[in-house]
Amino acid sequence: MAVVACPLFGWLARRYTTARLRRGTFYGLVSGLFAAVVLTWAVSYARFPSDTTPLQLARFACLWGPAFALFLGLLEARHRRMPRAACWLGERSYPIYLLHPFVIVLIPKGWPAWAFVPCLVVSTLLLAALVHRLVEVPGIALGRRLEKHLRRAACPPPPRSNCGGRLERAVPGASFTVGHTPSSTGRCQSWSFLTSPP
Repeated sequence: MAVVACPLFGWLARRYTTARLRRGTFYGLVSGLFAAVVLTWAVSYARFPSDTTPLQLARFACLWGPAFALFLGLLEARHRRMPRAACWLGERSYPIYLLHPFVIVLIPKGWPAWAFVPCLVVSTLLLAALVHRLVEVPGIALGRRLEKHLRRAACPPPPRSNCGGRLERAVPGASFTVGHTPSSTGRCQSWSFLTSPP
């Protein structure tokens, strides 16, 4: 159920941030979603009491509850200025997401929680900062350069002439000026106008 609830929660949050859901409707649907998770656990516990235990629900609440609460708090504070620490973590969130399983595997098994958790957090942050600086940032810069190159190739510069870079075509009774200018989307936009003959 949690596998289904998390994508639905993200979908509802997306519709809320794009003003497609009102605040009351959003929190009502989120509450219903969490109630459905608890109801699913209750049905499973009633039918399979040996496989579904209250400890599983408690673990789910302790692990996912603070995560959802933090997400909702940041969601409501999205229009405010974020602290530098939050911005720093946000810029390195993808390396943290990708690398933390490898750090978990590398930490020796059997460590107590008071040693395991700090080692996991510190090692993951250090490794994520290193990968962000040496891999992610250069990769983003390379992608932007390639994007600019492809946009220039798709939108060649207009032909130049003695009339300020405009191409003039003879039209009976008027001069017809045609030009091209690149748009913000990378496409060429054509413009033209008629001028009366001198």
